[in-house]
Amino acid sequence: MNDQSFRLRSNACPSRYGPCRWLSYWNCWWRVAVVAARIAQLLLIVLAGWPAGMLTAQEHASQTVTAATQQTLDQPLELQGAILKTIEATTLAAAMPGPLRELSAREGDVVQIGQAMGKIYDEPLKLELMQLKTQVALAQKKQANDINQRLAHKGLQVANNEYQRAQSANARVPDTYPINEIDRLKLIADQAQLEVERAQYEQELAALEVTLAQGSYRQCYERYMRHQLQAPASGVVVAVERRAGEWVEPGTELLRIVRIDPLRVEGFLAAEQTVENLVGRTAVIGLVTPSSLSFASATAASASAPAPATTNAPLLEGRVVFVSPDANPVNSQVRVFIEVANPEGQLRPGMRVNARIVDR
Repeated sequence: MNDQSFRLRSNACPSRYGPCRWLSYWNCWWRVAVVAARIAQLLLIVLAGWPAGMLTAQEHASQTVTAATQQTLDQPLELQGAILKTIEATTLAAAMPGPLRELSAREGDVVQIGQAMGKIYDEPLKLELMQLKTQVALAQKKQANDINQRLAHKGLQVANNEYQRAQSANARVPDTYPINEIDRLKLIADQAQLEVERAQYEQELAALEVTLAQGSYRQCYERYMRHQLQAPASGVVVAVERRAGEWVEPGTELLRIVRIDPLRVEGFLAAEQTVENLVGRTAVIGLVTPSSLSFASATAASASAPAPATTNAPLLEGRVVFVSPDANPVNSQVRVFIEVANPEGQLRPGMRVNARIVDR
């Protein structure tokens, strides 16, 4: 290659041929190094600030949850959707088949446990009871009769005396009584002893007959009592399902009894409010009526007024008896039961009430 061709190529592409070639390479690498340094600097800045930013976000979320929980705990423990319900509801059912002879209960009657409510046809059982009662009396008479036992003892005493006299006479004067006579007297004494044992055995049989007769009487009396209708629990009769004269089978429902003292208040609390143990704490219950005060105003009135009974919404005291261990997954509410006394019957099942748990 001559000098002229070299000069022509150098003029055509100075970045590839000629002295400027090495300068071009140096400028490219320098730019790459600057960009890489800048990227590294930015990465260091991001990596240095990321943990602090993340921790700050987590702390902020935790503080938000804590604040919300504390706000929930600071709210009064007032049950949502509180309603009165019965604790015990019992059904009186027929135990024996037959026509219903009598049923004296009516709706609204207040009954006590064991109170007579009526009966199912029981005339044959009455006659059988009278007969078995006579058999029991007869067996007891036989057991009390000890004539045979006393007679056996007397016979044994006489037989022993005759045998002893015969032996004494032969001891004084030999052959006063022949040997066959001594044997006969000995046999009579032994028979008298066996008669005593027989009388005792018959006395024991008489005692067993009394037990057997009494058992038959109790069995019949049990069947008789199953024809009698008695209140299974104390409460108010709310429904009469059958009338006198109707045929009933075992298990036929005759009437329904509801106990209204005490009653149960069922409501809900937020799950965050049931962290501490609420069972046993006192609750204040106020009736919800169209003319009653709000719960807050009624509570304030009861605290300030000297005669709380004059308010339109009377307040009653109850006690928390149950807090459900399960929370509703939809609304995070927990069921709570409050038991309240109702001696005067002013509360009725199904009524809505305001219920607040207080610290005592």
